[in-house]
Amino acid sequence: MVIAIIAILAGMLLPALSRARQKATGIACINNEKQLAIASMLYVAENRDFFPPNGAGDPNVNLTNPPANYVPKYWVEGRDGNNLVDASASSLVNPRVSLLAPYLPARGSFKCPGDRYTEMVAGRRQTNPRTYGQNPWVNWADEAPYPTSALGDDRTYRNFRKTGDVVNSGDAFLHGEIHPKGICRPFFGVNMATSSGGAYHVPGNYHGRNSNFSFVDGHAESHRWASGTFNNPTSNVDHHGVHGSGYPGTASRPDMLWLSEHTTVRR
Repeated sequence: MVIAIIAILAGMLLPALSRARQKATGIACINNEKQLAIASMLYVAENRDFFPPNGAGDPNVNLTNPPANYVPKYWVEGRDGNNLVDASASSLVNPRVSLLAPYLPARGSFKCPGDRYTEMVAGRRQTNPRTYGQNPWVNWADEAPYPTSALGDDRTYRNFRKTGDVVNSGDAFLHGEIHPKGICRPFFGVNMATSSGGAYHVPGNYHGRNSNFSFVDGHAESHRWASGTFNNPTSNVDHHGVHGSGYPGTASRPDMLWLSEHTTVRR
């Protein structure tokens, strides 16, 4: 009888504890994104109002031991499965690799505490060093192929290089969390070519049906998706394996519309 009562109580309490834990990680994640936004604005203040550069990432640099003469090009470094994994996350706070490092020395600010995803790399299990990606239409510094093909045409959509380029700073997202199987390059890809197609990067699913974003005006907020599969698609793809339409369930028109409307604007 006592055991049965304990089992009933546990069944009642565990869901509540799970929700409380999810809410706590959500608050911590939003705080991380606020810190990223503040660090970005500090960079802006010291760099003639230019946002930290964004791009496809350098596939050749050794994140943990960059060459002595290496010149950082992006807000953070890391690209796909070849050099992204940095178990110590040291590159994120190394000014020799990442441009945001001098303004944000806390490694934990680059990773949602709800991201516990692991993968096998070089025979041992490792975690993602980073959860967040920067809006590709915020100071994209590379030439083709992004964002001029896979993510849309910069002759049609505005690339916000400086703060003065932003039409409504409260609407344009600056950083967003990415699904753990899709973490790759420095940017959070949004396909502006179509509002009904799949997302290039799937938003993070660390807080259930919600994903967190920071915005150009410095605030951060949680957004709840209309479709439960938009940020949690059913997919067996490996880490870095597929982007965009390769993730089933990301073609929710209302969700793609919200994401594209908070990414950039037409010229």
